[in-house]
Amino acid sequence: MSDAEISNAIFKIFTVQPLRLDQMNLYVPLDKFRGIAEKETRGGVEKIASYVQNAGTVGRFTAHVFAGHEGSGKSTELVRLKNILETQTPKFFVVHCKADEDIDRNDVDFPEVLIAIVRQLALQMKEREKIPLEPGYFKSRFEWWSKVFTTPIEFEKFDLSAAFFKISGAIKNSPSSREKVRKFMEPDTDNLLNAANDVISKATQELIKKGYAGLVIVVDDLDKMIVKPIGDGKTDSDKHLFLNRAPQMTGLQCQVIYTMPLSLAYSHSSQVKKAYSNRLTMIPMVKIRTPPPKQRTTNRASRPCGP
Repeated sequence: MSDAEISNAIFKIFTVQPLRLDQMNLYVPLDKFRGIAEKETRGGVEKIASYVQNAGTVGRFTAHVFAGHEGSGKSTELVRLKNILETQTPKFFVVHCKADEDIDRNDVDFPEVLIAIVRQLALQMKEREKIPLEPGYFKSRFEWWSKVFTTPIEFEKFDLSAAFFKISGAIKNSPSSREKVRKFMEPDTDNLLNAANDVISKATQELIKKGYAGLVIVVDDLDKMIVKPIGDGKTDSDKHLFLNRAPQMTGLQCQVIYTMPLSLAYSHSSQVKKAYSNRLTMIPMVKIRTPPPKQRTTNRASRPCGP
């Protein structure tokens, strides 16, 4: 068998996709290969889990950010985080949001993030715990959105996740609709955030009845957003979302974890930490080889012997 045939055979067997929860038996701990000291007993997600558990049990809401190079294993580590929080005591209900399902990574702002979170929260509450969430304040806003998108919503058969699915789909696939929604939501951001928190509060109450300690929302894929200048060109899109919009991004009344672009984590680390619970978790790449030690060289010019 040729090298090319062997390579193709290996490629067919393995996948570059993150591990799923039912594949955790395939997980290989890589902390020591990522440069995490052996004396540290907890890696990145274990530390986040500890912070979330401590804050959640006393009713304090925290927001964390998680960064790393593409392919470093962030999504797999977040699946591990979900497993830790859902199986250890105190047990939390974790909503793992795939931002790419609702958001155009070429153009991201807080309104789309909020809609994605509420949609996936409502969907997972209904599918996993059979808990329907009522629209509350959002219902009156859907009447306006229905006119914008020309997509009628039957309120007598209202389903929060289905309604947000229609809206998120329109926003993701239509730049003009996205712009209209932003202009509509901008002056009403505080009320819409309050509406989302009302939904989150009711979800948390129902989850506590079922024995959970609280709600955790993990928003993955935001690290893949396209970083580009926006507005007057003086601010990049990642800085706008995670720093300018930090009061909204950290305003959800539950524990929340976002992935963020690594470039922002490095260039504005102190600002990021200050905005997000004074913590910034970065997952290093796996070291596959150690370069040989450099040989000492001399700069002395050789001089001929003799007179």
